[in-house]
Amino acid sequence: MTALEPETLRVLTTGDGSPTLQRVDTGWTYRSDRGALRESAHVFVAGADLRGRAHVRVLELGFGVGTNFAALVVAARAGGIDSLDVHAVERSPVPSALLPVFDAQAHALAVAAAAHGHAAAHGVSLTLHPGEFEAHAPQGVFDAVWLDPFGPDAEPESWSVDVAKVVARALAPGGRAVTYSAAGWVRRNLAAAGLFVATVPGPIEGKREFTIAAHTPERLGSVKVRNAPR
Repeated sequence: MTALEPETLRVLTTGDGSPTLQRVDTGWTYRSDRGALRESAHVFVAGADLRGRAHVRVLELGFGVGTNFAALVVAARAGGIDSLDVHAVERSPVPSALLPVFDAQAHALAVAAAAHGHAAAHGVSLTLHPGEFEAHAPQGVFDAVWLDPFGPDAEPESWSVDVAKVVARALAPGGRAVTYSAAGWVRRNLAAAGLFVATVPGPIEGKREFTIAAHTPERLGSVKVRNAPR
């Protein structure tokens, strides 16, 4: 694990007014500069299709600056989810002082978890696990698994078949895996791990499509399966 230094990051205001961070050395942004919070809400929260669940468990591979976590906390508060249990794996933690504020409750939990590894309040629990994605041993199964490292070209090792196997192992039988990438080889790796894979439309002013996956084609809804286990 390599913690990032504050001087390696700068703040960007994205197209929907929400902030994200950018790596100074590579130019990589943690969320879309066209709308950080909008992308998280559309891709990871809506894409996971958590409707009707009172108690939700999520595993995120790539916590980043906590945008997806914040979008989930906001959605849970608005949508009748009683409890959230979120586990996130991060190999290069962002300093807690630089974590952007998207939501006061989510931000307080993210800062506390960054300091202590775990934080919980008001029905929301967040546990941060340092380390590599492919080495992570999931604790039980999850209603949603989010694969959210930097892009496949930037970090190909984060999108390997071994990582896809962690995704499949962690995903509950009725759950959904979600990633913003729609690259063909990423989809094929998820299928090689035993999942049915489809692409769906991305957010307004964002990526044209993103990827969802599940243990059964029925859990993908009415969309066409693009990659299937062999």
